[in-house]
Amino acid sequence: MKRWLALSLLLLHTLLLVGTAFVCVSAGISAADVVTESNYAQELSGGTWYTTDGVSASEGKIVFSAESTGNTRAVSRTRIYNLLDYGIEECFSATFTVCFDRIDGRFGLVFGLRTAGIALGAQGSSFLWISGGSEPSIGYTTYGGKEGEYPIASDLSAGITVNVEVDAYGGISAAVDGDSVFAVSDAGVATEGYLGLAQTASSQTEITAFRVSAYSDANPENYDVFETFENDAFNAAALYTYGTEGHFSETWLKAENNALSFKNVSDCYISTVRQYSNFEMAFDLLSMQRTPVYADGKLMTPINDSFSIVMGAAESNVYGRGTAELRFESEGGTPVLTGDYTRITLSYDETEISMRLPAKYHIWNEAAVRGRAVNILLTMVDGNIALYLKYADEAGYTMVFSADMRFTPLGCVKVCGTSGFGKDQTQNVSDEAVRQTTFELDNFGVCNLDHSANRLPVVYERNYIEIPEDCPYEDEWNDSDLI
Repeated sequence: MKRWLALSLLLLHTLLLVGTAFVCVSAGISAADVVTESNYAQELSGGTWYTTDGVSASEGKIVFSAESTGNTRAVSRTRIYNLLDYGIEECFSATFTVCFDRIDGRFGLVFGLRTAGIALGAQGSSFLWISGGSEPSIGYTTYGGKEGEYPIASDLSAGITVNVEVDAYGGISAAVDGDSVFAVSDAGVATEGYLGLAQTASSQTEITAFRVSAYSDANPENYDVFETFENDAFNAAALYTYGTEGHFSETWLKAENNALSFKNVSDCYISTVRQYSNFEMAFDLLSMQRTPVYADGKLMTPINDSFSIVMGAAESNVYGRGTAELRFESEGGTPVLTGDYTRITLSYDETEISMRLPAKYHIWNEAAVRGRAVNILLTMVDGNIALYLKYADEAGYTMVFSADMRFTPLGCVKVCGTSGFGKDQTQNVSDEAVRQTTFELDNFGVCNLDHSANRLPVVYERNYIEIPEDCPYEDEWNDSDLI
């Protein structure tokens, strides 16, 4: 019964997501930088670029020299994908500023290359180009297909800024210095492959502010995890736990009473062993220390400190270190005083989004919780994060927070307690200033939401080896044993 309950908590919202026509669950789609200024600040590194003779980079410029030829090119080693099957209609967008001292043929952006080292003109690739002469123009060529040419009234020696967009249907549009020049929806240009700068003949050219944005996907192999901590154990093949001994005399992190118990610990967490991109996580916060506990006037257990759901962690056996974190805290609270609100804060890149939860879900407040378990459900789908909450006696979840992060964290998923207050770190700290983690978790689940998910068969490894009790040793002495 208990395992069915865990499954139902986790899969109920999953079924709603998958069964809704307008929701597209992908393989972990993220907006991705294919080319940025940092990729060519001082050089065209061989690990990042495929280059031929006649092209170099320095001081934030890519330079095609006078010695360049029709074979000279610089191609990024990051591949672009068509992700229309996952509902992504954009393929890539690019912008660059180019200044010509001399242009003998066509110069521009080649894309759709099968390999980074293949030459310009390869079947199936496409070319967005600029042509000089007395009547400068911009156009596109699909090798094996269509071509279009459009005049531009620009001084190429003074420099122009080109913006290009390609969609997943093969459409292409271009603008010069902010003015739209053409948009062809049925151009049939390439939508997958490698991309870079190339030319049909020698030129003397400088390129700056070259940036390309696209989308990436990830489809890691992992398990659907449903852990109920029955028999005071958990599956170590799927989950990892760690905690540092805390400041107070009673301190532990262990599975007991069919739950995972954190008591006065620091730097503590439960983590998936495998990495996830799109996922759904659910767990029950069975109990949490919401009031300080004293014995003979001495603080024995402080109020539970903040905790976080960490996403995109590279390793399971290290505290935190994810690319995104959703933190829960008692706003204004201390180890001995409950704050007035529960605040959540989403952190990623250099972005922070913070809000107070409704008073109903002030989960540090005894009057709001009334002894009930708090059911926490979090989904991550193509960079869209959503948090749902309910109490154990409520029928359905309430979405309390959502945001579009524009990228999907790839890595281990963790629930982390507080950090920095281990026993060795608090020897000279007063009891009332020590922050600790004290709560119980149960029905912990993480479900892979990737399209065509790479789910592995679940392997069970008990998190500890059970040692049987010693058997009584009974023997009767006999002198004949010595003979």
